[in-house]
Amino acid sequence: MEHFFDANEIAENEKRKAVLLSSVGPKTYKLMKTLLSPATPRDKTFTELVKLVKEHECPKPSPIVQRFKFNSRKQKESETVAEFVADLRRIAEYCEYGDKLEEMLRDCIVCGVKDFAHRDAY
Repeated sequence: MEHFFDANEIAENEKRKAVLLSSVGPKTYKLMKTLLSPATPRDKTFTELVKLVKEHECPKPSPIVQRFKFNSRKQKESETVAEFVADLRRIAEYCEYGDKLEEMLRDCIVCGVKDFAHRDAY
């Protein structure tokens, strides 16, 4: 939708809301109405509507659960080290490690890599 707004030079939030509400389709519009009841989608801003649907459709994962997955992750037999590290970074996105991320990645790689030669490199 952002690309559509950029391509059509739609910057005003009221117009963005009108485009959003006229293009989401009946299923998503009904979802908005249900989540907002007794208010209506028309009562909310563009930003509020986008946030509402995002939080419902893609809720933010729990940092505790993500940290468990991160710390439990081991390299799979058919997985390259690069694939293993990429997946660790994907999982770490919601771990909220902040400036400790690189240190946590290093520790998880050392503990989870299957090839001892790669383990010694860290």
